[in-house]
Amino acid sequence: MKYLVIAGYIPDSLVDVIGCITFTVWFSYCNFQCPWCQNSHVIKGVNARRVSIEEIVNDVLRVREFIDYLHVTGGEPTLQEEALYSLFKLSKSKFIKNSLDTNASNPEIVSKLIEDGLIDHIALDVKAPLDDEVKYAEVIGLSCDKVKRLNVLDRIRTTLKLALEHIPSVEIRIPVVPTLHNRSTVLRTAKQISKFIKEHASESTEVKVVLQQFVPSETVLSSIFRNIKRTDLDLLRSLALSIVSTTHLDRVYIRSIEEGVSTIVR
Repeated sequence: MKYLVIAGYIPDSLVDVIGCITFTVWFSYCNFQCPWCQNSHVIKGVNARRVSIEEIVNDVLRVREFIDYLHVTGGEPTLQEEALYSLFKLSKSKFIKNSLDTNASNPEIVSKLIEDGLIDHIALDVKAPLDDEVKYAEVIGLSCDKVKRLNVLDRIRTTLKLALEHIPSVEIRIPVVPTLHNRSTVLRTAKQISKFIKEHASESTEVKVVLQQFVPSETVLSSIFRNIKRTDLDLLRSLALSIVSTTHLDRVYIRSIEEGVSTIVR
């Protein structure tokens, strides 16, 4: 019997995939240490528990008619490679669609899921410009030396390319965190994403680009970020307007506490 190490799950999430209902599972542990991460208890493995894959899928089957996807998030699900693959393989055999939320650092695992037809939707973060190792290291809480040594940015670019070329539904998320991201940083990131989409997205791929509001909470990893204000909604709107007016993107989504998911259209 195979097991996952998880922080928990809920059978009816309305916030993980835009416009869809998901059965969402939080995988414990992460290879990034983003100081603004709201799931510090998940990435540290606090109260982590082993659950059999069969138990998870059986619970999904009980609500199958009400959900669009089995969605896995974290933490970073690709760290539990064999368990993730087995979960998606079993759920797919039950005609359940699979969705992966990833930091995009493990393209080999995403490639294997694609190759075996096990992934229907992917949400991935592009947390800073993909040509700026110093900024990316700051945002993900790792040393610049480690980011370079592990080829983090190359690996994220590879995952992004794979997703756009092969996965039917792709959500690319750009976090906007006060003190870490300024207007220039976000716009540079968005322009790079727009270029990737133009060059690599297949005609059948549905792509959503989302600006993510930072919301402080007691579970944020760094005490510094627990005590700053959430990202201003007017700033997010302004950024979205700038993105649709200066890139090939004709639509940008905003995920915020005030409005849920809203849309800025060219």
